[in-house]
Amino acid sequence: MATARQVYELQELDQALDGLQAQLKALDSRRGDRSALDSASTAVEERRTRLRELQLKQRAQDGELASLQTRLREIEGQLYGGSVTNPRDLDGLQREQETLRGRVAKAEETLLELMQSLEETQASQSRAEATAPGLEVGWQEEQERLAQQTERLRSDMRSLVVRRAALAEMLAPQEVSLYARLRGTRGGSAVVRVERAVCGGCRVSLPTHIVQRARLGREMVFCPSCRRLLLVN
Repeated sequence: MATARQVYELQELDQALDGLQAQLKALDSRRGDRSALDSASTAVEERRTRLRELQLKQRAQDGELASLQTRLREIEGQLYGGSVTNPRDLDGLQREQETLRGRVAKAEETLLELMQSLEETQASQSRAEATAPGLEVGWQEEQERLAQQTERLRSDMRSLVVRRAALAEMLAPQEVSLYARLRGTRGGSAVVRVERAVCGGCRVSLPTHIVQRARLGREMVFCPSCRRLLLVN
């Protein structure tokens, strides 16, 4: 007949295997994952697109400003060249001059903002393109580390599987079946330690005779409340 300690050791191995399996799953989700690189590449392309848009806007704004300045020079030439003498015409030219000056000032302000945005975008683009090779190298190095960690975990798992198989052979099939059933229905904890006459699973105080029987280790003793197998040091 298996002892509670043997079953507890089997449980510890299974819990260790569960932990390794969870770590492997986490590593597998990161292996081959290029989402960070893809995001960086997308950001670079978005900056390129933004850069082209700003360059087009700057050229358009340059053209508009040049057109306004040309028209303003024409108006001022008429105003100050003496070719227009009619007061009514002069008044109209002056009003147009003021309007053009306001539009020129606004166009110059817009052009300055575009130039500043263009400069910032160019600098950001240069930084992104400069860091791209480093990101690729870093990704490759991380993939190598993940592969090494994965192989270590698999090696550890193989060792644990061998140890578990050897321990399971020492137990009767019905005992292994009982253990598996309890572990499956008790949150992965089929065997619990007893501390100060309290069940380590459900935290219920145990009768003295139950604790004494479990301490002797001659039979499998179960908690009257949660039905887990009890282990007393």
